Amino acid sequence: MVWLGLTLGVIALWVAIGTRLEQDKQQREIDRLRSMLIKAGPTQSSKPVEPERPDRPAEAPPTTDEVKPSIPGEAQALDHKPQSQPLSQRKQALHRVAGPTSAKMPQATPDFITKSAATESTATPRKQKASLEEIIGAKLYIWAAGICLMLAGAFLVKFSFDRQLLSVGVRLSIAAGFGVALVLTSLWARGKSERIGAALCGAGVADLFATVLAATAYYELLNPWLGFSVMAAVTALAVGMSLVHGPYVALLALVGGFVTPALISGHESAWGTTFTYLLLLEFGLMAVARRRSWFGLSALTLVASLVWALVYTLFAWSPESRLYMIMFVLGTSVLFVLSAARSMAQDPEKRTPLGRLWLAVGAAGSGAMLLSLLVAYSQFSVIELSALGLLAAGSLVLARLDLRYLAVTFLSAALCAAMMLAWPIAHQFLDAPFEPGRFYLVVIGYGGVFTLGGMLSLWRNRRPTCFAWLSASAALVFTAMAHVGAPHDLPEPLRWWMVYTGIGVLLTGAAVIVWRSRQNHGTRLIDAYALIATAMATIAVGVGIDLPWIAPAWAGLALAASMIDRRLTLPNLRIAVGWLTGLCLLLLMVPGPTGYELGGRVVLNRMMIHYGLPAACFGLIAWLYRRGAPTWLRDIYQALGLLVAAVAVTLQVRYGFHPSGFVTAAPVLNEWAAYAVLWMGVCVTVLWRFTSPTLTGLRIAGAGLGAAGLAGCVVGLLLIANPLITRTDLGNLPVLNWLLFAYGVPCVLSALVMWVSTDQLKPLKILAALVSFFMLFALVTLEVRQGFVGADLTLASHAVGSAENYTYSLSWVLLGIGLLVAGLINQSRALRYGSLAIMLIAVGKVFIMDTAHLRDLWRVLSFLGLGLSLMALGYVYQRFVFGKQPKGADES
Repeated sequence: MVWLGLTLGVIALWVAIGTRLEQDKQQREIDRLRSMLIKAGPTQSSKPVEPERPDRPAEAPPTTDEVKPSIPGEAQALDHKPQSQPLSQRKQALHRVAGPTSAKMPQATPDFITKSAATESTATPRKQKASLEEIIGAKLYIWAAGICLMLAGAFLVKFSFDRQLLSVGVRLSIAAGFGVALVLTSLWARGKSERIGAALCGAGVADLFATVLAATAYYELLNPWLGFSVMAAVTALAVGMSLVHGPYVALLALVGGFVTPALISGHESAWGTTFTYLLLLEFGLMAVARRRSWFGLSALTLVASLVWALVYTLFAWSPESRLYMIMFVLGTSVLFVLSAARSMAQDPEKRTPLGRLWLAVGAAGSGAMLLSLLVAYSQFSVIELSALGLLAAGSLVLARLDLRYLAVTFLSAALCAAMMLAWPIAHQFLDAPFEPGRFYLVVIGYGGVFTLGGMLSLWRNRRPTCFAWLSASAALVFTAMAHVGAPHDLPEPLRWWMVYTGIGVLLTGAAVIVWRSRQNHGTRLIDAYALIATAMATIAVGVGIDLPWIAPAWAGLALAASMIDRRLTLPNLRIAVGWLTGLCLLLLMVPGPTGYELGGRVVLNRMMIHYGLPAACFGLIAWLYRRGAPTWLRDIYQALGLLVAAVAVTLQVRYGFHPSGFVTAAPVLNEWAAYAVLWMGVCVTVLWRFTSPTLTGLRIAGAGLGAAGLAGCVVGLLLIANPLITRTDLGNLPVLNWLLFAYGVPCVLSALVMWVSTDQLKPLKILAALVSFFMLFALVTLEVRQGFVGADLTLASHAVGSAENYTYSLSWVLLGIGLLVAGLINQSRALRYGSLAIMLIAVGKVFIMDTAHLRDLWRVLSFLGLGLSLMALGYVYQRFVFGKQPKGADES
């Protein structure tokens, strides 16, 4: 009986609320029509139009004092000068004009009425923000009073409990009656003050929630199911009353409504009732939020639903309830999506529907994440996997209808791919059940949903580019997930490279079909499909071809992609050319030729295939990009072609010196010289012959090779493999030995590098001059030592004798003189500087080392010869370098 009475009371309240809302709606419509009539301007003259009489003379326009009202009975209500009337009288006159007699009026409104309305509307001040006194006195006090009333009921129950005055049932009944009385009183108080009515209603709803919770959870007077039912009825009451009393009561309904399922959470058979109740609660709260334009209530409803579902998944998940949980997640997503669709259909220009749209996007995306979590909890059960696929398909349909849902589609695709990757990982580390056949079936299903769905979404779509990217990337991602996640190989004779190739061919065919059928978007669509098809081909080459042929195959794919780009102008396809180039270079430079047997002879071996074909492909790509592409792209491939070719020849030189110890053997002197000669020879050729502005990349690469050759001279020939330190067989013939190749040829090439370098390559020019000087000095010095000691020049094997020591000084002086003469003949400052440096070295050696071991006449003769030589050099500098001194000039 209590339950029946409470139900009838709720129904009666609902009917009363509906009637009151209908009255408010009619009153608002009346006020709106009245304001529209007042704001309407005069459309005709205030004086009735009379037929023209020919016998009536023209009259002068009347003055303001002579204006008479044209409406019967209006003279008694309005004065002849309406500007001087009080505002209240003008309002009464306006109401009479807009009253029942307005139907008999002409379609014009008197000018003075319009002016009065305009004056009144202009004089109305704007609504100002509430002051601190108003906030405290008019709002805070009222809500504090409501809280006090709620606490009064609670303390009344506590007092009766402490004094044992009444039984528990009577006390709870009194508390419930007190709450109902507060709710009923709020309806009467709303006519006096809306804030007082809202405060009373909030206190009553909170009191009812507390009473039912105490009766169910603490005193156990109501069984959980009955308590749940009463709490649901109170929630429905609060939701309905929020339409009358505002958002604070709706917030109480939200909190109490989402706490209600806790009363029956321990019952295994309550999952269906719980999730159905939560969906109905969401529907009611969203209906109220939409009717009253409370966007915040919708957002809080979504957050509360997601929090409830997440807590349930983490702490209360069970196999028996998973189907209900899936339906709840899907139902929540559908509910928010439909609400957003209805709001946008009814009022698409407001900002609120846009907010509801993003709530729908958040609901769908959060639903996808919750379903992914359920998939993991259920150890990849078919039901959860199917639900995730269903939500993914629904998100694709939504994106086709409204492109703003596309983020949910991409999120769903990413989550599905992550589930496919996590499944075998969980099987390996967490012993999750795994069936390869079911795994492949699910992967094909997910991939088919996004690939085929994206292709179908291209049909009659004004913005199909996003769906082209979705379908193409989904084909690649889910194929890769199947490949990476599959613990077993494919059945014979199927191989993964066949799968990648087949899907790439299908995407290419789809791209061609779309390209021919879509004139406006055809190029952009084929750009997307061509990029993903190239990625498929890249992976197919990597998993299906042996090591020596992978780099050439990738370079060939880059060449083919550049040809298509040149033909169709597909900017995104250049990305594919870029990653193919990067992969090829990575394979060429990192593993090198050590991962396979070279075989064959010098030049004619696998290494030439491994490096020579990519170099040729890069050169052809540079030639294709000579027009219609950025100049930097052309320059990059010119440089890459030359550098890879140089690496190929360098490795052939290495293989020629060490056919058996290609990796482990240390470089020898002639090998360092061969590297330097090769690199500097290429540099001289490129900088000398290729001077066209379209060959900038070649010149940059040539300069780089020249710098590498100069560095090899310093590091390899002068330091690491110097015959004074490292034992090297140079031959027994004086002058005509390996020193001419190891130091003479690099010296000449360094000078040529200096000669062909332009002013833009000034650092290279200076470095080449210095290296050429050091190589010539080393050549003369080592030739002198070879003439004294033979083939072995190491200092540890043969000490330096006196004759050898003096010969060094003489040869350095002669070298300095020769450089000076050559510098004078060629007018080269670099040669003169080299001569000056060598002469300073020779003079320092004579003063410090040579004369220390001489005595008597030999010391005199040594200083005499050195002095005469220096005097002669000084005269030469004075006469031929700096010109003649004028007469009377200071000789110093």
